[in-house]
Amino acid sequence: MRASPCQRIKAGFRPGGPRGGVWKTAVYDDPFEPPRWTAVFDYGVPEGLLGAFHQALDADYTAGDGYLSSDQPLAAAYLPLLNAGWTHAIGDRQQAFTAPGKLARLTHTHGLLRDDSFGWRLLAGPADSGGHWTAAFTARRPPQLIAAFTRALASPEPLARTADQLPLDNRPHLTITPTPAPTARTTNAPPTLRVPDPALPGG
Repeated sequence: MRASPCQRIKAGFRPGGPRGGVWKTAVYDDPFEPPRWTAVFDYGVPEGLLGAFHQALDADYTAGDGYLSSDQPLAAAYLPLLNAGWTHAIGDRQQAFTAPGKLARLTHTHGLLRDDSFGWRLLAGPADSGGHWTAAFTARRPPQLIAAFTRALASPEPLARTADQLPLDNRPHLTITPTPAPTARTTNAPPTLRVPDPALPGG
């Protein structure tokens, strides 16, 4: 477990459970009271997504109180997905965003009675297999922090992965990008300008 100097942000990993463990981040108005909002991530969540979320959290913490609350609209949280071509469906109390390949789905539930309810849930992986990892955010989380997560999720930039990091169910859906060949390095050093030393004869 790690905590900010003021103890209003706490984050850590708890091993165990059916998915191997969970990363949990909790933010407090008062460190001696229940958290204002919470985010939880399965052990399988890619490190780049965790990093994007926590870097945004750290930036908001450094800048002020934006990590506690924000006046940004809720749409900021899912706009990166819409810009990346995810479909959008609206129900009675829930809206859902589905990736083009249907390998990820974000749901947002409206009108929750409790602030500590998880109003945002993301399931990644084929739906018929139960997914390979999940992430969830409670209702009072600032939208820009979810946006940092969804922006990283929807990024088209290729990522380096080893074979054991790729679930078998996902492999038919992969797009492989060849690694660029390393550029040749020259051994020719640039010419050196020699300045005469005035302390030496003839300098």
